[in-house]
Amino acid sequence: MGRYLKSVKWYHKVPGFRSGQWWKALIALIGYGFMLLLLLGGIASLLDDRTAAEIAADNDARQEERQLEKEEDQLSEEKESETVTAENEELAANAETISTLEEEAATTEEQLDIAAEQIITLEAEISSLQGNEEALQEAETALEEAQEQLDELKSEENIALEEAEQRIEEVELQNEEFTESTTEKEKELIEVKGELEASQEKVAELETAISNTTSSPSSNSSSSDSNNSSTQSDSSNDNSSTSSDSSSIYYKNCTAARSAGAAPVYRGEPGYAKHLDRDGDGVGCE
Repeated sequence: MGRYLKSVKWYHKVPGFRSGQWWKALIALIGYGFMLLLLLGGIASLLDDRTAAEIAADNDARQEERQLEKEEDQLSEEKESETVTAENEELAANAETISTLEEEAATTEEQLDIAAEQIITLEAEISSLQGNEEALQEAETALEEAQEQLDELKSEENIALEEAEQRIEEVELQNEEFTESTTEKEKELIEVKGELEASQEKVAELETAISNTTSSPSSNSSSSDSNNSSTQSDSSNDNSSTSSDSSSIYYKNCTAARSAGAAPVYRGEPGYAKHLDRDGDGVGCE
């Protein structure tokens, strides 16, 4: 048994190689190789996962460091820019104040020059005035005369203004009188129109009365035996008489009607006319 074990090679103890058949050994070899590949792949994936996580962590740490460095750089740049801008603003303000001071100095110098010139001219004028008192008195008298002329012109202007105002008032009064006269003429024209209409109505009433009087004898001759025809002729005679009475009364206007005690005058009553009933409601001189 010991000799047999010593004579047997080591790979014959591995499952698949014990039978000694080549195809079983090939299948076992393929299976063992596939298992080995799977084991190596798992180990490699584990190693890759660890390395990838470490790389990602390193990258994140580096990015954070870079971000912090950038923020620090930005803060430093902002501080520097703020300090530079503040310094620039101070310099600009100082330059503006210097320029304004220079301008004020220049203006003061110009004012001093102008004042010196004015002093010189005043001294010359004083010297000339001291030597020319008579010319000053003449100038004062001329000024007084000019003031008097100005006062006279103002008084004349005031008088002219008063006259113009009076003229304007007269023209306004004339315009008012003209408007009043035109309104009176319009009223007279309206009254004339009313009289014309009244006369036309009177003529129409006379024509109807004449036609009624001409028709009454013919009606009496044709209907001598009928009582109804006689009553109709009597009523026509009554109407003609009332129309003749109403046409005989005429009022020129409402004042005349009121003075006669006939106002208001109703349609159909004696004295009624259209010129008295302007609104056409059948009642005149309301």
